[in-house]
Amino acid sequence: GRGIWIIHDITPLRALTPHTLAKGAEFFQAKPIVQVLSAGGGWANGDAEFAGPNPPGDAIITYFLQKRHIFGDMKIEVRDSAGKLLTSLPTSKRRGLSRVAWSMTMPPPRIPPAANAAFGVGPRYLPGNYTVTLIDGDNQYTSALHVVRDPRVSHSPADRQAQFALAQRLYGVLGEMTSLVDRMNGVREGLQ
Repeated sequence: GRGIWIIHDITPLRALTPHTLAKGAEFFQAKPIVQVLSAGGGWANGDAEFAGPNPPGDAIITYFLQKRHIFGDMKIEVRDSAGKLLTSLPTSKRRGLSRVAWSMTMPPPRIPPAANAAFGVGPRYLPGNYTVTLIDGDNQYTSALHVVRDPRVSHSPADRQAQFALAQRLYGVLGEMTSLVDRMNGVREGLQ
């Protein structure tokens, strides 16, 4: 048959040395993650033209497990440079190489029931240094995750920081508004 395999990064395959295979688990971080900002646009391709998908916009975390995880919880935690837990990601419990995607965004905000679904994504974290930890029972494996800004953007890091601060404020206001709407609906139901 005719087919094409697209592998954006084969660094994990090259890193599978006998030394690595002897470890219980290992992270493979090839290069800094570029936080690509969506620009939209595009065009339709003509007949008989092949185009592969763009690389994902998420941070792809690749890890190796020597043995299949059978008992207990296993998760990957992402923390910021201050050690604050940002998210816990589900993992594959199979042995070998696995990947998990981190969207680099805060959880979606709480929104009132009648609000627009456009609020379904939280603010995007800033580029910087993060820590990724695989927790496998009593064992922990840690790696650094470096997120860099999209090289196509022209705004300064200070502008991006101001944008994130505003997004966090609006995120909080939306949560407060949702709590207020919930209380109003509760009073309305109680009166009925």
